[in-house]
Amino acid sequence: RLQMVQEGVLPSIVVLARSDRLEVQRAAALTLYNLSCLPANQIPIRDAGAVMPLVQLCQSADVDCRRYSVMALCNESSNSETRVEVARGGGLQALILVSKDEDVECKRYATIALCNLACDDHMQVQIVVHGGLRPAVEMARAAGDVETQRHAVMLLANLSANEENHETMVKAQVIPDLVQLTRVSEDLDARLFAAYGLANFASNVDYYSLMGDEGAL
Repeated sequence: RLQMVQEGVLPSIVVLARSDRLEVQRAAALTLYNLSCLPANQIPIRDAGAVMPLVQLCQSADVDCRRYSVMALCNESSNSETRVEVARGGGLQALILVSKDEDVECKRYATIALCNLACDDHMQVQIVVHGGLRPAVEMARAAGDVETQRHAVMLLANLSANEENHETMVKAQVIPDLVQLTRVSEDLDARLFAAYGLANFASNVDYYSLMGDEGAL
């Protein structure tokens, strides 16, 4: 993977990602995903201008294009030096849209990408402003898919780290949801992330009483 990038393959892949042919788009998105799995390639991928075509492809009608492109964006968003580029140019809105996708893998990877973006204080607020809270809450309540639920709870924990989000999250009933998860989830990570979220709300004196009423203590 590293050798391919070092030998200059990225510009050609970016051109292919902008192709009008579906099979070419699909292959380009898969290639960019595979290359982005190596952290050393993530900055070169950004610098080659690959992020915007990936953002566009994750809005494709083709589920494979959406899946491969959002997986690549997930990798790019895991890097603090490429994370901002993922959110620009409609990337944040595209990821929020894919987090509502009918395809489980698409929405799962979109949620992980949003978790990564939510490591940034400004993005924590923007995710909520642009409608990313509702799908996260719905996934956190879906007990049938433990892996997706785990990532949704992690996103809620990251969003709750910013007090600007607390009022909106409280109105969405996030506190009782987190309390319930700490009690009934069979997944250790989901319980841990739920506890992180409650700890973030506990830092806000405005919600002491509510947390007591919901049994958070």
